[in-house]
Amino acid sequence: MAFWIGAYGDAFPRSRLAVAGICVYGSGVLLMGVSPVYAATLPAMTLLGAGYITIASSLNTSIQLSVADRFRGRVLAIYFMTITGAFPIGALVQGAIAEAVGVRWTVAPSGALIILFSLWLMARPGLTSALDEHRHRRGYPPPTEAAPSTPGILR
Repeated sequence: MAFWIGAYGDAFPRSRLAVAGICVYGSGVLLMGVSPVYAATLPAMTLLGAGYITIASSLNTSIQLSVADRFRGRVLAIYFMTITGAFPIGALVQGAIAEAVGVRWTVAPSGALIILFSLWLMARPGLTSALDEHRHRRGYPPPTEAAPSTPGILR
């Protein structure tokens, strides 16, 4: 999947790729939640992984193209810190729900909510249109001579 996105991803707007990835990811989560046996869960996990790679590559590319060169490292650090910090919080919440109602009744509705979220995004393309822009298309001036770097000072 990652190879396909790298090779052909520019043929599609990143906003569509991200929303499609969210839908595929949600489908994988939903199928994993309703699968009664391990063998049926493997294709669901394949869908889940393909959706996640699509989402991650679309968002990472959009961030890197839209942030000025001198801020890119800082912005990506905050972005990845936020993402990696959200996983344990979500795991705690879903773990508590799973203890109360069971794993399948936690995972399947989560997948359904993700699919509903992707459908909501599809109905409102303006919310994701910023993923298709980058600083070169928005009229930013061409890069000039790099400013000297001073450690500890954010310019």
